[in-house]
Amino acid sequence: MKKLPLISLLFFSIGAVAEINTTCTSSSGFSIYDISIDTRVNSKGEIRYRFAEQDVFYSTTVLKKENNILMGIAEFLESRTGEQRGNTWLFTYDTEKKILTDNDNIEAKCK
Repeated sequence: MKKLPLISLLFFSIGAVAEINTTCTSSSGFSIYDISIDTRVNSKGEIRYRFAEQDVFYSTTVLKKENNILMGIAEFLESRTGEQRGNTWLFTYDTEKKILTDNDNIEAKCK
């Protein structure tokens, strides 16, 4: 019987971390983000950003989590279209509404 509480605790501990893998599109349809992040603070992830002829990858870090909002930073990693650098930007992701925000400027709805 002592194993049951331990197994339950392990199950709920694992369940508290969620990885998010989804595609988000801005209302104009011009900006597309493929995101792969998890919900833990200080966790690493990646965002692929496509706009016009650009196809850029950003390394992400979740800096803060408040209720259903993840806040983090995206830093240039590499490009498939020749860019050698990119601007670092802040993002938020609402896990409930499934909305990614890029620098508080662009909202993208996610699947």
